[in-house]
Amino acid sequence: MNTALLSNLTPREQNLLMQVAELLVARRENKESNSSYSADDVSVKELLLLTTYGDTWKWLDNPEEDVYSLNDGDDAVWPSAK
Repeated sequence: MNTALLSNLTPREQNLLMQVAELLVARRENKESNSSYSADDVSVKELLLLTTYGDTWKWLDNPEEDVYSLNDGDDAVWPSAK
């Protein structure tokens, strides 16, 4: 599995993705979901399809997730060139 893709996810999202991947492998192999298969058995292509066409990002449509505005936070202070 490409760990660079996973590094962009939060720890919670990584955990959920691993659980789904393990479930997909188990179903593909017609086994119980608590099998000894690892998420590493799921290809990057399968994970990308899952995140692209699944409901992975649907939670972002929730208005409660829009908690920041342009007025939040402090101005960025960039280091000066020496």
